[in-house]
Amino acid sequence: MLLVAAAAALRRRRGASRAERALRTVLTEARQGLLARGVWPGVLLSSVAVLAGYLGMFVLAARVAVPTHRRPNWCRSWCWRCSRWRCR
Repeated sequence: MLLVAAAAALRRRRGASRAERALRTVLTEARQGLLARGVWPGVLLSSVAVLAGYLGMFVLAARVAVPTHRRPNWCRSWCWRCSRWRCR
């Protein structure tokens, strides 16, 4: 979204400063680099690898967050005041 707004702003004004030329160069390089035909398998593979890393980190965090002490079957509920099971 930001790149589209920057490209639109560059096309509106014709007087190109050094920063505008640099931004136009970066946008052109990004467009040619990411949208080229032979690049898609690498982009797809790296995206899948990053997604797998994020999912793995989420699963690891969920596994670590599981409480280690389970409620015995004969206990009713957890007492938040004294931090122990109410077992009668």
